[in-house]
Parts: sequence; structure tokens; C-alpha cells
Amino acid sequence: MRFFTLVVSYTVAAAYILIPSTVIASDSQSEKTTCSIAIPDDWAGWDISVNGQMVGTITSVSDQVFASTKHKWSIAPDRPWSRSLVELARGEHAAAMPVLKTSEREQKFNFLGPVGYVYAHFLENKKANTNGQIVVVNDFKVLEGLDAKLSRFNEVIWAENSLRALRIFLAGRTQYMLAPERQYETIVPQDQREGVAMDVFDPLASPLYMMIERQSVCAEDEAVIASNLQRMQLQIN
Repeated sequence: MRFFTLVVSYTVAAAYILIPSTVIASDSQSEKTTCSIAIPDDWAGWDISVNGQMVGTITSVSDQVFASTKHKWSIAPDRPWSRSLVELARGEHAAAMPVLKTSEREQKFNFLGPVGYVYAHFLENKKANTNGQIVVVNDFKVLEGLDAKLSRFNEVIWAENSLRALRIFLAGRTQYMLAPERQYETIVPQDQREGVAMDVFDPLASPLYMMIERQSVCAEDEAVIASNLQRMQLQIN
């Protein structure tokens, strides 16, 4: 089961955020800009393979992803996606990946890719005490085709994050939930899966991108990073 597909075969469930640029001294005593990238906590622990060979997590291959870039890149893991977006809006980060492209984001960021795809599936709680309600994470508002899908439900409840949405769904407060495929495997408790049906409606798929603030010096590394990702053919399982 896939959540995201990156480059040729890159599957992922979540997002990167880059912390603001700082200046550090390199080994040659010259100054080199550091771009720190934060991985959301719902993605950091997922297994990743390179050309079919398991190598660990995304942090295990970060040196290859950012090889030959002009600036130094480092990873700061365990950032909740909602927190990362707030920090990004405040200018505390320079970039994010993977993200959905919106007209608002295009005003400030350059986009690389698509680098992957997000697959959102409709789950049904067969034991729910409600009829026709659905809970959806706020981030999914930009999914292509979402409005047409939601028109068939009696009520839409928006949740600030995936964990909150899942709690509402499993408590029976909504009959349906729109969720990444990976979430069903990793978050829904084993003893509750019997009461949850998956793909009761056709899933939605939308492209994901890496976005870099165009005013940031980190944007100078766009072409190199894109080439590295394509060459490596990453897959997160």
C-alpha cells in the first residue's frame, strides 16, 4: 500500500520544512550557508529504499539528497506538520517538502517537481452512531476534486491534524474519514480495524512538490537537489 510516490517511485506520507539560513564556518574557514530541513513526526520514522534496496529512513540518505549543493543542509526531525506550516509562514524556514501546490503558496515559493503524490482514501466506521458525516484534515482542502466528493456527505468536520481527525472518527462521531492510505496501516489500532472499511469511495490523488522560498539563498540549490532526487529514485514504504 502506498502513501506517497517520490520522483520515479517515491512513496511518502507527509512533509519537509527548512529552518532559516544561518552562516557557519566550513573546513576551509570560508563562510557557508546552512539550510536546515525539518521532517514531520508522521513521516520521520518510515522506511526508505534507494533503487529497491532498503537503507533506513530519509535521514539515512540526506547526504546523497543534498550532495554537491552550494549550501550545507541538515535535518531537524519530529516537526508536526501543523507546527511546520505556522513556522514557515512566520519566515522561520526556507522551504518545505512534500507539499500540495496552492495559488497562495505560489506567490512566495518556487516549486520543484512534482516529486510525489498523495493518495487520500475514504474510510468508513461501520459502528459509528452518525449518518453521512465525514472528518477531513485541514491540509486536504487543496486536494484536486475534493469539493465534488464532499458534496455527497451530510456534514463535513474539519480537523487541525490527522491524529485529531482519527480520534473523532474512531469515537464514532463521524461515519467517514478522508485519510492517507498509510495512516490506516500505522495508526488505526489492530483491534479496531474490523469495524473500519477502506475505499468506500474512489480515493483522491494529488501531486506533491518541494517548495523553496524564492528570496532565500537556499533556492540556489534547486537544480542540484532535483537532479539528486531523480537520480536516486527514492521510495518510502
